[in-house]
This record gives sequence, C-alpha cells and structure tokens, in this order.
Amino acid sequence: MGSLSAKAALVADVPARLLRRFRLLLQWGLWILLALLTAELILELGLWKETESFRGPFKAESSTSRSYVVQLRQPDIARMLFDIRGDERSDLRLWISGEPWGPPHTPRDVIREGGTRAFTHRGNQIYFALPGEVTNSSDLEATATYSVRIRAKAVIATALIAAMLIWLRVLLAGRAGELAGFAHRWRFVVGIILKGGSWAVVLTSALYAGSIIYGLLAGEALPTATLLRHPSFEWLVALEPFFGTGLLVFAGAGTLLARIGTWDSAWRDSMQESERALTRLWSRCGLSVILCLLLLSLSSGGWSGHIRPADRNYVSLAGLIPYSDANSYFIAALEQTTLGDWSAQAARRPLAAAFRQVTVWAGQIPLASNIYLGTLLVQVGVLAVLLGLASRSILEMYGIWAGIAFTGAIYTLAREWLPTTMTEPLGLAWALVAIAFFAEAFRLRSPPHALVALGALTFALWTRMGSLLTLPFLALWIAFAFARSWSGRARLFFWACGVFAAVIGLNVLLAWMYGPPGVLTGGNFAFTLCGLSHGASWDTCYNTYRIQLSSLTEQQQAWFLLAKAWESFRQDPSVPFEAILANFRQFVTESAPTLMTGGVTENRLKASWLASLALLPGIVYALKNRSSYLERSFWLSLLVSAALSAAIIMKDGRRAMVVTDALTAWFLALGFSAPTVVILRDNTLVRWRWQTGAAVLVTIAAVFLLVPAFSRVLVEHEIASHAPVGPFADDKHFVAGVRQISGFLIIADEAGADEVDTGTGVPALRWSKFVELIEMTRLEGEFGSFLKDLADKTPFALVTSVRFVGPRYSTLYIAPAKVIEQRDAWAWRLTLVPLEPNSSPVFRRVVTAEKMP
Repeated sequence: MGSLSAKAALVADVPARLLRRFRLLLQWGLWILLALLTAELILELGLWKETESFRGPFKAESSTSRSYVVQLRQPDIARMLFDIRGDERSDLRLWISGEPWGPPHTPRDVIREGGTRAFTHRGNQIYFALPGEVTNSSDLEATATYSVRIRAKAVIATALIAAMLIWLRVLLAGRAGELAGFAHRWRFVVGIILKGGSWAVVLTSALYAGSIIYGLLAGEALPTATLLRHPSFEWLVALEPFFGTGLLVFAGAGTLLARIGTWDSAWRDSMQESERALTRLWSRCGLSVILCLLLLSLSSGGWSGHIRPADRNYVSLAGLIPYSDANSYFIAALEQTTLGDWSAQAARRPLAAAFRQVTVWAGQIPLASNIYLGTLLVQVGVLAVLLGLASRSILEMYGIWAGIAFTGAIYTLAREWLPTTMTEPLGLAWALVAIAFFAEAFRLRSPPHALVALGALTFALWTRMGSLLTLPFLALWIAFAFARSWSGRARLFFWACGVFAAVIGLNVLLAWMYGPPGVLTGGNFAFTLCGLSHGASWDTCYNTYRIQLSSLTEQQQAWFLLAKAWESFRQDPSVPFEAILANFRQFVTESAPTLMTGGVTENRLKASWLASLALLPGIVYALKNRSSYLERSFWLSLLVSAALSAAIIMKDGRRAMVVTDALTAWFLALGFSAPTVVILRDNTLVRWRWQTGAAVLVTIAAVFLLVPAFSRVLVEHEIASHAPVGPFADDKHFVAGVRQISGFLIIADEAGADEVDTGTGVPALRWSKFVELIEMTRLEGEFGSFLKDLADKTPFALVTSVRFVGPRYSTLYIAPAKVIEQRDAWAWRLTLVPLEPNSSPVFRRVVTAEKMP
C-alpha cells in the first residue's frame, strides 16, 4: 500500500517538475532574447563597421552612362540576418586608390553625367563616377567602409518573441499566485533600473553643465562643446541623435512594469512608490536636464567638430553659419535695423520675422562669440523652458511615463532644427505654449483656457504655416465641446474667430510696419496648389513658369499660379486626387517613425509601427478612462484636420507639419498610461490662469511690434556716429562688424588643439572637416569647384553679415581670418574677386578687408 502511494505521489509530481523546468527554460530564454534585442538595438548606432575593397577596372552601369557600380559582398546566411542595404541615411564612405570620394547620397542622374567624385549607396550596390583625369583601369582600387545592422524583420521577430515570453512568464506567475513573491524579489532591481537610470541622466547632465562652466572660465568660444570635443566622449556624440528614442524606450519599460501591477497589489504598491520618487526627482530637475539635453544636441555637430548626416548642415553650415532660407531669415532681422524693413522672403511670414528679430536682439547679449551663436542659444533656452512646462502638464494628467515619453518625442522632433534659424523651432515653441493651455482647458473644462491655447496655436501656424485646416476644426471643436446650446456655441465660435482676427491683424500690422510693399503673406501657398495640380511639389510650377513669373508681382504670381492650377485640374482631375491620396498615405506611414526615431528608413518604419501597436492599449485606456468628452473630441478634430492638411501640403516635406506633430506627440504620450500609474491630476487646482495666458500673448504681441523699431533706433544712432560708407559696387561690399559678423575659422589639420577654440574666442573647424562639410552639403555643385584653391590658404574665415548698401540677398564670404578675429571694427570694407559670367553672387571671395573708420 505504501509503495502504491509513493508511486502516485511521484506521478503527481511529474507535472510540477515539468512546470518548474519549463519556467526555468522560459526565464533563460527570455534573458537570452533580451540580450539579443539589446545587441540588435546597439548595432543600430552603427558600431559594427565592415570594409571591402574592389580592384578595377570597374563595371560601367550601362553602355550610355559614365558611372560605375560595385556590389557589396554578403554570404547567403548573413543576408538573412544582417542589413547592409543603402538608403538616404547610409553612412557608407568610399575611397578610390586612397583618395576620399564624395559627396555621398548624390542623385544617380548627376553621377551618370560623370566628371565628379560623387557616389551613392542604394541596395547592395555603390554607384560612383570618376573625374575626367582618372582612367578606369586595373591600377584603381575602391575601398568602402559601412555599418552593418540587423534586418528589421529580425529585430521585430526578436521583440515579438521576447514580448510573448514576458507575457507568458507573468501569466504563469499570476496563475500560481507568485506575483507577490516576484514583486518582493524584483522590487530592488526594478527600483535600481528606474531610479538609477534617472539619476544617471541627472548626474550626466550635471557633468555636462560643469564642463560648460569650465569652458567659460577657459575662454572658449563654444563652452557648450567643451566636453564633446574630447575623444573620450565620442560615444556621447554618436548616441545624441537617439536620446529621444531612449527616453521613449525608458518610458515604455516603466509603463510595462506598471501594467503588471494590475495583477498584483504588492507589485502595484512597489511601482507606485518608485513613480512618486521619480515624479519628485523630475519635478525638481526636469527643466535643468532638458536644458542640458538641448544644449548637448546643439553642440554635438559642428560646434564640437563633428559633421554628421543626422544634422541639417545645409541650412546651418556646421551649426556655425546660416545658409539658404535660414540665412535669409537671420539676415532679415539685421537688415531691418540698418535698411528699415525685412527682406521679401522673411516678410511673407511677418510673425516669424518678428519672433526671429526678438531672438536675434536677445542674442546680442554676450552669450557667445557672435550674434548668430547667441541667437541659437536664446532659441534653445526658450524651447527648454516651454518643453519643461508642457511636459509637466502632461505628467500631471497622465503620469510620469507619459511626461517622459512626450519629452523624448519633442526632442526627436526638435533636435535637427535647434542649430538653425528656420521657422520650425519658432513654431514649435508656440505649439508647446498651446499644449500647456489645452491641458488646462481639459482639466478645468474652461473655454477661456481653450481660447488662449487656440491663440497660441494660431501664432504657431502663422509662424510656421502647415496644417491649414487645424485652426477652423479646433474653432468648431471649442464651440461644440464647451457649450450645449446653439446660442452658447455661436458665442464661443465668435470668440474663436475673434482670436483668429487678432493674430491675423497683428500679422498684417507687422507686414505693414516692417515689410516691403507688395509682399503677400503666405503667397507661396499658390506654388503648393499649382504643384499639387500637377501631382508634384511646389518647385514644379516654379521651374515650369519661371519666365512668366519673373515679370509679375507677388499678388499677380499668386493669381497666375491659381489659374494654372485650375487649368491643370480641369484637364485631368485624377492627377491631384492621386497626389492627395499619396500624400495622405505618406503622412500616416511616416508619423510614427518621425516622432519616435526622427527618420524614415525600413528598419525604423517597421520598428516604430510595432511600437505603436504596443502603445495602442494605453491610448485606448487613456481615452476611455482618463479622458473626458472634451479630450476625445479634441483628438478627433486634431488628427482628422492634420491628415487632411497633410494630404494637400505633404509634397513640400514633412517639416511643414512640425506644429501639429508636436500635438501629435502629446497623443502618442497617451500610450504610456496604465491603470496603476500615479497621476497628479486635480481638476480643481488652477496651475495657469487664463488671464495670465492672455496677458502673455498680448505682451508678446507688443514686443513683436516694438523690438524692431527699438533696434532700428539703436543701430541708426550707431551708424550716425561713424563716417558714412561708400556707394555699393559689385566688387566692394560694406558689411557690419563687431559681433554681427557670424561665421568660423578654417584652420589646418595639423593645428594644435588649443587653436581650434580655446583662447581665441572664435569657433574654428579643421580643414578636413570643412571639406567633409562642403562635400556633404554639395556646395561645389552650386558655386563651382573652390576647395582646391583654398587648400593651402588656411587659416581663413567663412563669414556672413548684413550689408549697409546694395542688393537684398544674403552672401557668404571667404575672407581673411582677421575679419572674424578682430572685434574692434564696427564695419568692414570688403574688396571682392570680380564675379565671373553666370556665377552665383551668394558665394564670394574676399581679396582685402579694411576696417571702416
């Protein structure tokens, strides 16, 4: 009898033993998969480099092409896991017989023409050209260096399997009643991960702030880049573009751990204790950390001597001198003080021009070596403060993880615009103000707060025009969401229209006071509609009708283009409709990767949409349980209006949607909520009075009106105290000096480290980095070859400034080093190399520079 009972117990114990082994196997498998997933994500940083060499003669792309092609080798097994395919963000570098080739990412049509060193990486193939003096022979050797990454499918498969194993492990623990013990065992580890990670960010920010103080004491021109220039911190520069994504991952991990608390009270209590501690920490240190993060982002590129594809180097060369549209907006602020009005390009957006002039005026405070760098620092400071306020509002409404996620998404959205004087960062600043007051309107069910938020958003969308349908949609939302009677709705809609009228009236007044006559605000939208009617972007009509447009005023151009758009639509209505559908699909497809990773590649696209699916339960929960009818109807109005607007303007680039993308980042943050997350939402406590918001908007409007006039008076007084400048000549330019000269030195590669920045008070770039910058931005394609002529001329300066007399276009000058080094000249007389026929007046060589008396 005893033996039978022993056998029965042994048989009964078999499932328990199998279950224990299964759990052990599950746990080890989970750790292995998480380690693999971590390694895969690290490889996305480009840390695995491969080099391949190819001996000539190289295969021609076709019998009629002057370009050549080589194919990267990859074993069949590796092809299943590793991705070496190129796209617009490929970091592949090419050398031919030891000589660096470039610029990369050049259009294939340009390469096929030959006579250049340009190349591009598409698929597994490298397409390149050879200059006329280089013969395609067996003496040539091509060497390519590139990063190897894990295929998107492999990353997604690993993430899905890991998520399933985590869910299964927690489910088994819950069924067995072991979550309490699980919480007890892992409480310390989770606390270390969450609190330790947060303290690591705070301490790293403190270290970075200390390096800035050291740089200031050492007299460096760019103290915010002191730490980043040191070779030991190259890893920090490489990681910087992924800081926003890192914050999203951290917030996602915290949200996942919080959701486990719905199954066990002990785990819930432990997580809520950690969340309260983190909320206290980030409430005290959040603004300082955000400021340090944005300053580090600003300084990680050209300020620290790093020329990166992830930066907007074309509109801000190395982040040190504005170019193209950014130069027009920046110089327009200086032109108004010397010539009396803004340029035509800046005056098309008067609110943006006024905002930019305020930042330029504030940038004259000696925060940096010149006014352009000071303007960028002021811009970063404004965005840091506003991002801190908006993040705090979201933290109180949806919890710490939503606040961190929102900060990460805005960082990703803003980082590429921080070193520029484009209108995008200004529009983003206004959008953050709108978010803070919309949050108050939701909490307090307050129509006045909603109207203040609508006013800030109107400022945003008239500063950086984009989602043209969002404002009328939200005006209707305010009317229908906050009032129940038709008379109340009519009254609120009237107030909303009054807000529009006030902001638009300010815009018109600024254009009348400081803009040149004949400039039409937003008139270039006619180019967008005309391009849409042809199924293309705005520049299609500009190139097609260039001759006709050259003889018309801006108003006449707008009517002409609208007529051409209507004519094209009548001929074939299917073309614009197909373009609208394509734009809509592009907007929907790119929204997630733009906010989560800052770029659209195959890996990022798939990974971000997988993450979006993971956030869907949190969004549904937040909308259902933590949102009112006000909020749900707001999100419907916003998302529908943004999608419809994008369907019209998306051909002009994703950046046109930057204002509404900031609000979409708020919607994304809803996915980082969970039932057990601690929130501080108090619907009775007023954090921001609507009267305060309205007063701030009125004050800013007054500042916009007065600062240009005040700046003009000061500069006129300065000019009157000196001898008059001479008349304009094509080969003689008179430009403002002192801190209004913006630019940098180009020094030899063998120059000592102390010559790059320390002690000179002037930012500098080594020659090899300057060459890399010019090749990346393809400026030689615009101005002709000039690098060979400058190779032995170091040190010299690349500068820009405002001209006292002459045509209204921005110019970059290759000038003697003294122009930027000597700060005691109020103005310079520049004698230029005469222009050759058909050459651009935007890029000029200086022969001599003389100080004006």
